[in-house]
Amino acid sequence: MIENLVLFAAEGLVGLPILSLGLSFFLYLLLVQFDFSGPAWQSGAAIGLHNGIKVVVVPLLLFVRSERKALFKPRLDWLAVGWLALIGYAGLAVLWSPARIPAVKEVGYLTSFFLTAVVAVRLLQSRPRWLGRMLPWALVISMLLAVLQTYFTGNRFGAEAGRLTPFVAPKSFAVWLVFGFVLLLWLALRGTVATIWASACSFALGIELVLNSSRAEMGGLALISLAVIAMGWSCPAKERGRILKTGAAALAGIAIGVAVVFVWPHLTPSGEFTTVQARLAEIPPAAEESPSKIGVRQVPKNLSFRMTRYRRALKELGGRSLAGLIIGSGTSSAVSVARVSDIRRWKGKVKRIDANRVVHDAPLRVLLEWGAIGLVILGFLLSRIGLLVVRLFRAAGLREARILALGVVPLAIWILLENPLAAGGSPAGMGAVLWLAALLTVQPAESDGRPARGS
Repeated sequence: MIENLVLFAAEGLVGLPILSLGLSFFLYLLLVQFDFSGPAWQSGAAIGLHNGIKVVVVPLLLFVRSERKALFKPRLDWLAVGWLALIGYAGLAVLWSPARIPAVKEVGYLTSFFLTAVVAVRLLQSRPRWLGRMLPWALVISMLLAVLQTYFTGNRFGAEAGRLTPFVAPKSFAVWLVFGFVLLLWLALRGTVATIWASACSFALGIELVLNSSRAEMGGLALISLAVIAMGWSCPAKERGRILKTGAAALAGIAIGVAVVFVWPHLTPSGEFTTVQARLAEIPPAAEESPSKIGVRQVPKNLSFRMTRYRRALKELGGRSLAGLIIGSGTSSAVSVARVSDIRRWKGKVKRIDANRVVHDAPLRVLLEWGAIGLVILGFLLSRIGLLVVRLFRAAGLREARILALGVVPLAIWILLENPLAAGGSPAGMGAVLWLAALLTVQPAESDGRPARGS
């Protein structure tokens, strides 16, 4: 009872007009670091009350506050129009979905993305320096929460691998860190965040990403760091110092993190970090299903389970009628490609599996659930983001914005290897929202080529 009252109070503090909109949104970034239902929640069978409030109700309240002067006259970018179309079709596809509860939740996730993105864009347009003041603190507090959850509260969310994460899934935290790093680079180059502050955050971020042991995101962070260091040599001396120090700090953090993980177990009998070390160095094939069944031998377990799901998804698509390929099998119906071990874990009850986080590939999931119609909408959204990135690279006088365009690296990893459409109201989702809001607000004006407001 007391716990519920505390949670309601926290949610009310964030959503209701008690604090300024900027401070409320900052607190929301901290609120999403908590999955109130826990890692063992029966996602396919029920909707968690506090997660529902966090994902939909609080963003709606923030949206109303940000749009109260023009609630019925929104100025919509084509990106927003496409996203509303995706929400609409996902809602329609609930009607023929075999998993109604997860389908309703999926519509909520998509709606949360839209609402929070509008709020973030409005904040960046009206308060250009808001992100620079808020983001470093949000990253630092989330990293401290990760240390608290992992090493002091039993690490329920880090699973058997002992991964570093706050009170959310490890992969979501990893995506949040990489998007945060891109934004830190951009803000440091603009001078909105002090170089020493950005470098310290990047250093800690690199270490935590290693301890999180999300290998794709760790590789993405290293790639972005090397890219900005290469780009930095063509910048004026003052800007070069900012970007080189921030990029090098992230690489140093990764190097020290790897050294700690692989050297520390040999220096102490405690066995600390051995599970993370095993995950980072993973070579054996998946035990649950032989890789030879999918024509690949001796692949890492993580890759094997993804390939198994992709194979099942493609097999299911191959057996569909033309109508099924066009309209899809319904929102959240991709639960059908779940692994045998997932079903066994829930004692054969498929409805308990998280149907919105099964496929681990956004285009494939969209094709399964929403058919060619959904795939066209997703293609439109991605092409629109691609156009925004290309415009940044072509615009004169927007050198710092080109650094921001490197956010396509974590975006591509996230879309191709994870479940981004179910990330509304999560750290990963908010990282993407902040990056996209920044991308929209620094776009050059189409009429005269000058930077838009907030750049």
